[in-house]
Amino acid sequence: MYTLLYTEDPSTIAVEIEGTVTQEDAEQLDHHVEENFGSSSTFNVFVVFNEVDRTSLKQIVEGSTFNEKRRDQFDKFAILSDKTWLKFAAKAGGLMPGLSMKHFDKDETDKAWDWIQEA
Repeated sequence: MYTLLYTEDPSTIAVEIEGTVTQEDAEQLDHHVEENFGSSSTFNVFVVFNEVDRTSLKQIVEGSTFNEKRRDQFDKFAILSDKTWLKFAAKAGGLMPGLSMKHFDKDETDKAWDWIQEA
């Protein structure tokens, strides 16, 4: 499940994920993006992973409906988590052409926001 977090940056979606991410979650997030960015404007993603299962991560990284549809709109993708396996996933995601993806420990929130804001 995901929760949208408040952000003052109009070009960034901030999301907290916990547990299992469902297809319905991906569709709701896609609807939010469509309302705020349309189908062509780029945006950043700031994600805080709490307790999340690896099945959810696989869906997120390997092609959930949201990622497949919005991939070309992603600019920077910041992942905050204390999970070692998410660090590796972020490195793998950073190999996608045109996407800057970086992992931060959960206590590095300010550092992650600074990175998102860099031109």
